[in-house]
Amino acid sequence: METNILKSPYDIYKYVPKVRIDEGVFKYVQIKAYFKTSKKKLRFVRGYTRFGLHADIYEDFLSEFKISDLRNMSIQGKKGSPMKVLDAVEFKCKGGGRIAHSSM
Repeated sequence: METNILKSPYDIYKYVPKVRIDEGVFKYVQIKAYFKTSKKKLRFVRGYTRFGLHADIYEDFLSEFKISDLRNMSIQGKKGSPMKVLDAVEFKCKGGGRIAHSSM
């Protein structure tokens, strides 16, 4: 299987969107991605009516990331050699809260 190499950590947004939130009133979390291959950081926001706990939203995001097309991709490492994206990134839940969201 051919491995695709991402040019930048920001290319991850092509596979895992920055924001996914439902309509209505629900809990949300802000997640920060730290890269072992660079000093760049990415942020994600997730919020769903189907989860009652912030931790469940965070776990769902981790699952989403692991099953995305990124599982077969690499990113350029610090010393020039490619590193699997799933090995190159660490996530931390930086906070959350409750939100009322309407697209109107």
